[in-house]
Amino acid sequence: MQIIINRVCLLFPLRKHRLWLKYGIAALVLCINIVGFPFSNASVQNTSGHFIAVKSTVNRIEKISYLFIDAGLNFYFIHLVHTKLKGFGFRNYETLIRFNVRIVIVSLILNVILGGSMWSHIDYLYFQFLPGFNLVKLNIEMSMGDLIVALSKEPIHTRVTLESRSTKESTKTDGEIVQTENP
Repeated sequence: MQIIINRVCLLFPLRKHRLWLKYGIAALVLCINIVGFPFSNASVQNTSGHFIAVKSTVNRIEKISYLFIDAGLNFYFIHLVHTKLKGFGFRNYETLIRFNVRIVIVSLILNVILGGSMWSHIDYLYFQFLPGFNLVKLNIEMSMGDLIVALSKEPIHTRVTLESRSTKESTKTDGEIVQTENP
């Protein structure tokens, strides 16, 4: 989750907004963890079946909460990138954005499957899925990093293109475009 928070913060122009996002998500995750903390060691203790059932429910609620936070951050990131690319006038990155939307959806589906494995009566199923899903999600995050790299490199290319165009002047006469060099 920290990776996507940092990516979203890269696109925020104001430090104040970056701090609000970071501390807001940190406070939200802290609240989720505080709620789950009393139940974290229930399987080791000699506790009643009711307490273990409550622990299981709290764990599921935690996973669902993290799913919504992850979904919100990922789609907000895609929205910011799409808005910035439109602002620069770039249309050639539409396929890259669609690809990233699809991999975000795959990532969220993986979260749903992982959370769904908690409802299974086979306890080890969750722990069997966890390492594989984490590797796939890390690969997805790395792919999203490529989008940030492409976005961060593009304004430099735009500036170079605009500077090279400023040395040439285009005029239109009788439907023809004539290129002339500026002195």
